[in-house]
Order: sequence, then C-alpha cells, then structure tokens
Amino acid sequence: MYTMKYKIQVFALAFALVCTATHSQAQTKQSPSREGIRFIPRLGANFSNITLDNYYTPGFMSEDTKLKTGFLVGIEVETPVGPAFYFQPGLLFSSKGAKMKSPDGTLKLSYLEIPLNFYYKPELGDGRLLLGAGPYAAFCTGATMDYTDEGNTSFKFANKKEYADLSGSSMYMRRSDFGLNISAGYEHASGLMLELRAQLGLANNATEINNAPLNIWEDGKFKNTLFSLVAGYRF
Repeated sequence: MYTMKYKIQVFALAFALVCTATHSQAQTKQSPSREGIRFIPRLGANFSNITLDNYYTPGFMSEDTKLKTGFLVGIEVETPVGPAFYFQPGLLFSSKGAKMKSPDGTLKLSYLEIPLNFYYKPELGDGRLLLGAGPYAAFCTGATMDYTDEGNTSFKFANKKEYADLSGSSMYMRRSDFGLNISAGYEHASGLMLELRAQLGLANNATEINNAPLNIWEDGKFKNTLFSLVAGYRF
C-alpha cells in the first residue's frame, strides 16, 4: 500500500547513504582523481508515461495517456573498469506513472530502483562527455490512482489472478519491473554533472488474468517509459 511510511523510509535511506559517502571522503582527504571508487549523489526530474494494451483494471477505459512529472533521488557508485570506462550501479527512489484521460486522473507509481549502468567518459574540454547504458531492476513500493473528482484507489499486487477471484473495484499490477537505461551528459572538472536519461521498461507489469471471458485480458500489457534530467556530484 502506498503510504507516507514508504516515502520516509526511502528518503531516510538516501540521506544516510549520501552522508556516509561524504563523511568517508572527508576523512580520507583525497584529491578528486578518477582512480578508485567514487560516490555520486543523484537528484532529478522524471517525465514518465505508460503503455497499455488489454489491461484489466476497473475504470481504465482508455489507453490514451500523457506524461506525468515526478522525481528521483539516491546514490550511485562509480568503479573504473578500463581506460575511460566505468561501471556505475546505484540505489534510487523514483516516482513514475502517467496522466489518464479516462478516467480523469493521475496514476502514481513509486519504485526502489537498482541501475547497473556502464559509462564511457572521454575527455571533452575541461571535463568529460558521459555516454551510458545498462539494465535496471525495480520494486514498486506503492501504486495509486488519484481521480480528479472521486478520491483515490490503491493497487493490489499479484503476478496472477483467476478471473473468478477478482473484486469488481480492485486494481491489480505486478511489483517487479526491469528494463534498459540510456544516458548522455557532461561532467565538469569540478565533479558536477548533468545527464539526460531515457528508460525503456521491458517487463509486463500487468497482472496475468486467467480464465477471463473470451480471453480478452489474458494478454494484457502495462509497461513503463521514462525520460529524466538528472544532476549529480562525484565525490
């Protein structure tokens, strides 16, 4: 269930990680060279959407959706693996979803996300060009449909459901998600960086509905798509 408790826990975790990384760097008093492991706190703006096809959820009468704005926050760890090449895993909290036309409202999704990106960082001017790609895995901590005039409804999570067991007013989806990241940006010599990221969800987040009338929901599709403008600082 999407509650304030999840938000508080996620923000507390991200803040603790950032503080730990900053304290560690202050203790070692090393110069910001590119050798060894480096920590990169992240903060960004999300522009997300979803794709729907034969998706069973009461009230979702239209597959016409629009971009929803959100945010991401967290930390990534940069490890050199070769000349100008780096492996950069992380832990992020990311808000996604979409604006819906029918019903009129907003689908709000919250994820804990683990990106596993590889970067090529050739020198460019006083800094470095950033070119990255890699997979991600994510876990949905909450999903809510906020109607413009009718309150809101929280989703239930299930991989499979029998049609006969469905509640007429309940919404269903899967918790787990995965896909691909592609990014491009620039890192200044000071360590400040700015990236444009694209994220393509490959997992089908629709709950599988068995024994539905005429099998109309058995092949339902629900996938995430996302663009982000992300800032960071390399310690």
